[in-house]
Amino acid sequence: MKLAYTPTPQPQTLEHALKVWRMHEAKRLSIAPFDLIRDPAIREIATHKPATIAELSNIPGISGTWAQQHGAAVCAVIAQHA
Repeated sequence: MKLAYTPTPQPQTLEHALKVWRMHEAKRLSIAPFDLIRDPAIREIATHKPATIAELSNIPGISGTWAQQHGAAVCAVIAQHA
């Protein structure tokens, strides 16, 4: 039987992609996702789309140390959604 409606996957938002990255990174580090980065910071990153670690460290809720440790990965996620 053929379906009259074929659902198409919704495009993944940057915020969703960052949350998926957070889930995988937190699992790799054996910590809770919210201990890695909180939702408000993810929303700010998705809104401002920082392109560099320096820009990322200016996001509220992101420390310079955190940006140095995780910035390259976060910037890669952002670049994939540009």
